[in-house]
Parts: sequence; structure tokens; C-alpha cells
Amino acid sequence: MMDTTKPSAAALARAIEGHVILVLATLDRDHYSPIAPIAHDLEVSPEIVRATLRELRRRGLAEFSNGLWSEVHDRPAGAGYRLTEEGRAAAEAGA
Repeated sequence: MMDTTKPSAAALARAIEGHVILVLATLDRDHYSPIAPIAHDLEVSPEIVRATLRELRRRGLAEFSNGLWSEVHDRPAGAGYRLTEEGRAAAEAGA
């Protein structure tokens, strides 16, 4: 018989959170990432990533900035998130 047990919502949220932390940990310390590329990398909806990032921000593991500027394209780049030092420590500890 096939096991049809599904992970709990809390377990899924922890797994996504860990992956979001690891994605942000690949950025240089002074770079921010918009939500869309993270959602694409993780193959989840932007809404899930947004909620996860807001929770990480609330806990002091990520920070948000708007009014970002693209040095590559020399134009506004919107908003994004990056890890705080506490977030980087969590990433190094295995999120």
C-alpha cells in the first residue's frame, strides 16, 4: 500500500524558508534579490516567497529595500531582499 501521508503546512513552510535562505545566501552581501527570481528558482509562487521573506524580515533574518538601482542597466530595479548577518549565520548553520 502506498503511503499517502502529506507533510504538514508547518513542515512545508520550514522547507521553503530554508531554501529561500540558501538562495539569498548565494548573493553578495550588498546585493538584494527581487521576489520573482527566487520564486522561479524554487518553482513556487511569488506569493509564497513574499510571505516567507516577510516572515524572515520579521525575525531579523532578512531585510527589504525599495528604490533599488541597477548598475548594469542604469535604471530603477524595483525592490528586493537580502540576508542580514543573522540570516547568513542561519544559512551557514544549514537554515
